[in-house]
Amino acid sequence: PAKPVAKATAPAGNASSHQKSTAPASGDDDAYLAFDQGRYLTALDLAERRAALGDATAHTLIGRIFAEGLGVPQNLYTAANAYARGADLGDVEAQFALGLMMASGRGVEKDPASAGVWLEKAAATGHPLANYNLGLLFLNGKGKPENPHRAAAHIRYAAEKGVATAQYDIGTLYQKGHGVEPDAAEASRWIR
Repeated sequence: PAKPVAKATAPAGNASSHQKSTAPASGDDDAYLAFDQGRYLTALDLAERRAALGDATAHTLIGRIFAEGLGVPQNLYTAANAYARGADLGDVEAQFALGLMMASGRGVEKDPASAGVWLEKAAATGHPLANYNLGLLFLNGKGKPENPHRAAAHIRYAAEKGVATAQYDIGTLYQKGHGVEPDAAEASRWIR
């Protein structure tokens, strides 16, 4: 069974590595400009002001700053709360980040079912990494009912969008005929 992890540091192929997005949620505002320039405390201050006004992406930026300990001590509990608020307000990156935190129990109690809900919301928007991680939940039956066909569909989508671990994993699914018809040519193409 897959173990959720925040980063893709484990070798792929066993459908066990979860990934996180490497880019901050986008925004044309001063908070994101400060973040991009490495001025994390300024970004945090500006984001907190916007978050108080109900800006979803501001909550997501706060979550990222605390999750990674950028300019502040790392605080996964604060990060999870900020992501939860951003997710509730509809920010896709917050939904994805919260789903990963719930899947692994980082900053929140481990809750695979809730992780599946948030990852599915993010995946529905076309978020490749959310699709990949949702596929892993369907593959191992944790957080979603085990369904190799749905798993393969989500993993293939992520593979088509360029997620390297998804490319390898869909190749191994074709190799084994798990969730898809066995196909050596497809397996070779994706693994290559």
